[in-house]
Amino acid sequence: MADRPAFFASTISRNFIGWGGAFGTTCACCGRKIAAPWASQCQLVWCLYCGMEHGHVAMVEREFGAFPYGVTAEEARHV
Repeated sequence: MADRPAFFASTISRNFIGWGGAFGTTCACCGRKIAAPWASQCQLVWCLYCGMEHGHVAMVEREFGAFPYGVTAEEARHV
């Protein structure tokens, strides 16, 4: 894909939809069911797995960033 994803979501993040901080969607790369923060609506969203596979997200275990269910592209660049 030519565009860089704006958010990389954890697949366990579906639980956060009920809290109102996320909306349900699918990974634009693989189609996996995920959830993303409302701020990333209308933006390109991938799951963490695709982000790692394509080199956008470091393959390290770490605390999630501002969102407990994933990382923004900016956060991923700083790791």
